[in-house]
Amino acid sequence: IQRIRYIAIDPERPLRFIETIEQIGRITGVSVVLTINEKKDDARELLFQTTLQGNEKDVRAMLALIKQLPYQINITHISFQRDIPINFNRQQTILSTMTRLLLTMRVATQ
Repeated sequence: IQRIRYIAIDPERPLRFIETIEQIGRITGVSVVLTINEKKDDARELLFQTTLQGNEKDVRAMLALIKQLPYQINITHISFQRDIPINFNRQQTILSTMTRLLLTMRVATQ
């Protein structure tokens, strides 16, 4: 018997996958915005648009953890934006920046 490598998402209840992504965000200190596209009746995967925001180290750590999840995830688009200004002083000097990672993920369903 072969070892099961992936867990498929129940297309009617993708909440477990979404909660897993949100939990990884809390653990790594990364802000997560996740939207799911409508599933067509014959689709064998769900499409997630995901935005991760935080410091670069934490965003990279979260991406590494997502890649280790036991789901069949295919990242079809990735956009990495670093040094986005988020905090200014009165003289409009940048005090801090963040990193933003935009992902499009296709995740296999049952």
